[in-house]
Amino acid sequence: MTQADAGTGLTFRILGPLEVWSDGARLAVGGIRQERVLGMLLLAANQVVPLPRLVEAAWEDDPPPTASHQVRKMVADLRRRLGTGSELISTDGPGYRIDVDVEQLDLRLFEVRLTRAREADGAGLPHNTVIQLQAALDLWRGKALSGMDSAAIMSAAAVLEERKLAATEHLMDLRLAMGEARELVSELRALIGEHPLREALRGHLMLALYRSGRQADALHLFDETRRLLADELGIDPGTELVKLHERILRNCADLDVPAQAPPVVAVDAPPVVRPNSLPYDVPDFTGRGEEVDRLLAGATEAGLSLFVIDGMPGVGKTALAVHVAHRAAEKYPDGQVFIDLHGFTPGREPLEPSEALEVMLRAMGVPGEQLPDDLEGRAARWRVQVAGRRLVVVLDNAAEFAQIRPLLPGAPGCMVLVTSRARLAGLDGATPLSVDVLSQAESLALFTRVLGRELAPGEEDAAADLIEVCGRLPLALRIAAARCQNRPQWTVNYLLERLRAEDRQLGELVIGDRSVASAISLSYRFLGPDHRRLFRLLGLHTGTDFDLYAAAALADLPVEKVEAQLEDLLDAHLLTQRVLDRYTFHDLVRRYAQITVQAEESDAERRQAVHRLLDYYLHTAHRAAELLQPGRTQIELGLTHPPAATPAVGDFTASLTWFDAERANLIAAVRRANRLGMDQHACHLPRDLSFYLLWRGHIHDEMAMLHTAVEAARRLGDHDAERRSLLNLSLPYWHVGQLRKAVDYASQSHVLAQRIGDLSGEGAALNRMGSYFGELGQFTEAMRCYERALEIHRSCGDRRDEASALIGLSYVLATIGRNYEAIATAQRGVAIERELGSRIVELTGLLNEALGHAGLGDLRTALALLDRTMVMAKDIGAPGRRAIILAHYAEFHRRQGDLDSAEDCGRQALELLWALRRPAIGAMVENILGAVHRDRGEHVQARKRHQQAFDLAHEIDARLEIAKALEGLALATGSLDRPDEAVRHARSAAEHYEAMGIPAPDALNTIIDIVRLK
Repeated sequence: MTQADAGTGLTFRILGPLEVWSDGARLAVGGIRQERVLGMLLLAANQVVPLPRLVEAAWEDDPPPTASHQVRKMVADLRRRLGTGSELISTDGPGYRIDVDVEQLDLRLFEVRLTRAREADGAGLPHNTVIQLQAALDLWRGKALSGMDSAAIMSAAAVLEERKLAATEHLMDLRLAMGEARELVSELRALIGEHPLREALRGHLMLALYRSGRQADALHLFDETRRLLADELGIDPGTELVKLHERILRNCADLDVPAQAPPVVAVDAPPVVRPNSLPYDVPDFTGRGEEVDRLLAGATEAGLSLFVIDGMPGVGKTALAVHVAHRAAEKYPDGQVFIDLHGFTPGREPLEPSEALEVMLRAMGVPGEQLPDDLEGRAARWRVQVAGRRLVVVLDNAAEFAQIRPLLPGAPGCMVLVTSRARLAGLDGATPLSVDVLSQAESLALFTRVLGRELAPGEEDAAADLIEVCGRLPLALRIAAARCQNRPQWTVNYLLERLRAEDRQLGELVIGDRSVASAISLSYRFLGPDHRRLFRLLGLHTGTDFDLYAAAALADLPVEKVEAQLEDLLDAHLLTQRVLDRYTFHDLVRRYAQITVQAEESDAERRQAVHRLLDYYLHTAHRAAELLQPGRTQIELGLTHPPAATPAVGDFTASLTWFDAERANLIAAVRRANRLGMDQHACHLPRDLSFYLLWRGHIHDEMAMLHTAVEAARRLGDHDAERRSLLNLSLPYWHVGQLRKAVDYASQSHVLAQRIGDLSGEGAALNRMGSYFGELGQFTEAMRCYERALEIHRSCGDRRDEASALIGLSYVLATIGRNYEAIATAQRGVAIERELGSRIVELTGLLNEALGHAGLGDLRTALALLDRTMVMAKDIGAPGRRAIILAHYAEFHRRQGDLDSAEDCGRQALELLWALRRPAIGAMVENILGAVHRDRGEHVQARKRHQQAFDLAHEIDARLEIAKALEGLALATGSLDRPDEAVRHARSAAEHYEAMGIPAPDALNTIIDIVRLK
């Protein structure tokens, strides 16, 4: 690729210094780190480069904390700089991918040239091999990505340099065999100057010197090499070089230039035939615009345009290939060849390459008597027959790449479209295209086109649901629409109801000899026995997607073996992978697996498999929950099938990440256990899941899980588990503002703990009751609960619960104005939590300490503590805690007089609360924003904010915020010259403060006095 070659479109050059060209002009891509990111993407062109790999390339061993964010900004800037080529860089799962054609990247063209050289070598065409190797090496302008000192890039560049040297040595070898000796001496000396320790190059130069009549120089070169290797590496020359030296000494005849092969005698060429064996292009072909454009745009005259189209059964691979072949026919006027390789055809073995070549050669007009008998001969004849012609070749339904390789044309100018249910690896220079299901819009268009009529009024929603039931799979949509078309009395709604019956869903998707189940069955039957068993058992999985550890538990196999089988199922498109290291089914494939496991596995094996899976989830969730809540009470799980291997959940962050990935599966596991009467799992798994669900704000899921746990514990007669579940159940009710229910469940737990003599459990219940009474504004009752709880925790040695009680008590103390005590109490609780390693409770303690300092007027210290808590909340992903922290930021900034910052923090808190039902926090934020408006003199807006706060707080009986809302309403209405309303609110607020044991603010008495004087 020369600079002139870079004159059209967007091209990249990395076989030398990085260069980017667009329409003849060189583009700047930014600073050195941005160049490294682009270079790393280009080194792995058309493949996903994980974000950590890009960070490593940009910064090596010392990336800043914001490195990932900076890489994302670099990619965004690269897209902007590339202009119309910006769509080349796409976000894909865990990283980024740059998609470039052969003509756009010199590295890809280098690889294609090497492939062509290997093919020519295999066909016994040394002159062609030399041409291709020389063309490949001419692309190099120096060391790959020279000037980039990143270790990751230098390592990859070193691999490329080795490939370049190997190609160079092969080229020298061929040119020597063709009689070039004198011409090569200077070239070889230059190469040895660059690579002095490369023995193969020195051997080539020795042979070139000898064949040039310079035997002495050849022998001298060997002596020089021996000394160099001894001095530099302390070794002797290798065996090959020593043997060559000995043969040069003896003037062996076999060192002379080999005799040239006799010229090939030409045979009469058969008449030119322009074949067209393509199937018809379906008239209702729908969608796939992006895929069609990509395939057509990728066709080039410069080389072989080779595309491998793979996808799940029924996704429309053949239809796409045939459609593209018809569209490309004008560009390839010498013919179109289609052959079904029967890679996945029931009752047939895959077509052998030799048989396929016979069919293809006959289609090209080669008489039967001129067909070679062997595969190599037929492959060579095929390449000769196609040379110089522009053909479209569709190799449909391929089983593996070995079946395809002999069928590929050897010369440039042809387009080859390969389709397969399996991902085919090993085809150098091929452009892969994995075909997914249709989009919603494409699915609707296909369905209505096959249906042959417009949807009737009221059918639109049913059609949308039907499309999702069919999983947007083209085969399923075609069959469903055709069935509806063939039965005029059927409506779309009626068909939808039939398809929604899971037990007969696949049975409905049949018409004539076409069936979704049969299509999936073909792929399933081509699997080996072990793969089929794993596929079946995966149909028992409780959720949507899964990792290899869950699969290993289901199958009772080592993870290494299961991982290999999962990857094979992925390549066979019986599984899909939308997230790295996680697998899932298409809905219809999952249904096939569920039917198959019912048919082919016994009841006992199915139940054992589910039991193994639930044991795996319970074991791993228990470990992860212990890292989220260090020091919590240990219980005996009583697992029947402890898992042999589990994922690495070694710290707080890893545990949260695991729960994030498995949330839906764990919830489904609890429901499955409850349905099957596996009460041990239904009781204990919600406990391990509940704190995570609360922390992430999935409150209603948590409620449902814990109600299940209470019922399961009662069936088991496990009073201790019932006590724990009742106590845990009180928390989500507290968070959604149902404080009386929260008190009720905590009280039930407290009574049950007293009944069974569980002093530690009694203290834990009192802790929770203290929190709830505090929220209700019953501070005297809250203090009583916390003080009794502290006595119990200290007597039992429950350090974690002691810390929790201290931190809860510190909030009450700060709220009623005992700020010095609040600070000291919070600090004692935080110190214990740091010993135990619980970051969550430590965060709450620091927040309460900040409230104490703010109560003393030390807002600087309070804000510094808030800064620490916000960092912790962001690290551990706690949106509810972040909202509380932002609310306190707003209040502290307001008290400092920074009203803009106060309003900004308050609005941020409300944005977080939009997705969380936390009315108590919402009321607090509305009151603070109301005070901000009052401070600005915006009394109408203030009145509105305080009224919203009152409504939220009144709904949940949060008395402190009710009092603050009434106080704000009194101040706002007083400023709006509504004296009667102001006095009414002021008196009501004062009564609420008095009932809570908190002195009423002076402003309330001032309002009452002013109005009285008037």
